[in-house]
Amino acid sequence: MQERTIEIADVNPVGIFGVNNAKLKHIKSFFPTLKIVSRGNIVTLMGDPESMDEFERKLELLIRHLKTNNTLSENNIDNLMLADGQDMLVVDDGS
Repeated sequence: MQERTIEIADVNPVGIFGVNNAKLKHIKSFFPTLKIVSRGNIVTLMGDPESMDEFERKLELLIRHLKTNNTLSENNIDNLMLADGQDMLVVDDGS
């Protein structure tokens, strides 16, 4: 079991993890093999490297979505976690 620390920058961690970590609890349900702890803007992961890599990739998608749309709902989390997520972040400029 390895440990990794991630610093959340550029966004308010409450926007991603929710009040009282409500959204984080939902995110954790997608990563049952990881232990995920959030303190302020620091996230500590414990588990296997492949799961941690996947968590980091998905966390980056959540951050990008929050920056783009200024909101992140549980439905957005579901869609970004279950789908590839990259397709959802493509902005349609109308052309």
